[in-house]
Amino acid sequence: MRAARAPPHWPALLLFCLCGLWVQGCAGTLPNHAEDQALPTAQEYRSENGVVSAVLEAREDTVKIGAVSIDAMTYNGSYAGPVIRVRPGELIRVHLINHLREATNIHFHGYQGSPKGHSDNMHVVVDPGQSFDYELRVPLTQPPGLYWFHSHLHGDAERQVMRGLSGTWIVEGLADQLPPIRGLAERLLVFKEDRLETSNEPFVNQVLHRYIRSISGNLSTGFTMRPGETQLWRIANEGADQPVRLVLQDHTFRIIARDGAATTHEIDTGELRIDPGGRVEVLIDAGPPGRYELSSPGVYTGTGKVRRLGEVEVLGIPEAPSPQLTQFPAVEDLRLRPAASTRTLAMTENPAEGEFYLDGKLFDHRRIDTRVPLGAIEEWLIRNDSDEYHSFHIHQVSFQVVEINDVPVPFDGRRDTVEVPVRGSIRIRLAFTDPLIVGEFMYHCHVLEHEDRGMMANIEVYDARGPGQEICTTGR
Repeated sequence: MRAARAPPHWPALLLFCLCGLWVQGCAGTLPNHAEDQALPTAQEYRSENGVVSAVLEAREDTVKIGAVSIDAMTYNGSYAGPVIRVRPGELIRVHLINHLREATNIHFHGYQGSPKGHSDNMHVVVDPGQSFDYELRVPLTQPPGLYWFHSHLHGDAERQVMRGLSGTWIVEGLADQLPPIRGLAERLLVFKEDRLETSNEPFVNQVLHRYIRSISGNLSTGFTMRPGETQLWRIANEGADQPVRLVLQDHTFRIIARDGAATTHEIDTGELRIDPGGRVEVLIDAGPPGRYELSSPGVYTGTGKVRRLGEVEVLGIPEAPSPQLTQFPAVEDLRLRPAASTRTLAMTENPAEGEFYLDGKLFDHRRIDTRVPLGAIEEWLIRNDSDEYHSFHIHQVSFQVVEINDVPVPFDGRRDTVEVPVRGSIRIRLAFTDPLIVGEFMYHCHVLEHEDRGMMANIEVYDARGPGQEICTTGR
């Protein structure tokens, strides 16, 4: 279907400048008390009588991220992006108005409902000057957690997402599954990226290397915690191509959910790695009074390969941290069920032509590459037969990673986006069992440059019971 064409940053800047000083807009220093800036100031949409109604106006904007101006595309003028909060069973209505000079659309990443009609339909194209009404019923089975939405127009997805066309949606109810987190302070940190082709500014060229990594619409952030305080951080990598690595000096991240779904247990780590499109929800227990650097290893600065993103200042009256979580929602281990089919997918490329392939084919929206009967449990081996970083994502369903490079991995929950090691492989289990997902959708590399250049395929989940038993296209 081709619809609407007719169906078919620096309030607390903490970067290290060449002169060796911590600066704010390349002049000045961090305030004595880090300001509380982690929560986006973007518009939030919440439900009324079971319905969330949002108007998203896609337009070209010049935005300032700190002292750096970029040519952006935004929803409602917000580079960090709007936030939609919804509960399972509720209805999301989004009126998309396209003020751009090019076509666009929206994908609701992680949505486990219908891919048809006005729902999460990737065949929708909204032309310049046109509008489209999306309507998605959030399934009762949709895991509470962190999700995002973004442009998914094939051929232009990387550029539109990199310029800012994304936002966040949150399915409320994680505290119902994990009662000890109820009442904790919550912070939403949204990472985006942009690459500037040219710049006359020494700071942009020599410090940022023309690579903008923003955090909730800023180049840096700063906020406070009390000693021992536990906070819930919800972190989304809404960048187009690059993983995010995140470290908070002298602190440990307690992972309790990934890609919108609770894990099976707490996973402690000193460094987070979030693939493009991935999300993670963590608990942070504040240490003793002091200032702690928030940084991203692997991102060039003028003095090395660690990008400083801000700091957390710990001060005030101490409190007891939240105890380790021991009760998590039950999740079926798909290894305990027989796989109806096994498939092997190869990710390859032709560097000379700048093309990327799935099973030797470039994406064609008219072609169905994989057909799966409703009710099937399948096992997929996904190989990265290239020297490029790739990240696998599939729409409408989550999956369980069972092996990485032929080595079994412990069961710790479901994912919807995961890295495929260079010259390596992953093995996953997928359950195509929910009748809501009947229809056509996509799987692809979530390095959007690769997806735009061909590394995507169409899958159709069909009901073997035949016509006449189709579900409502809005997933209700």
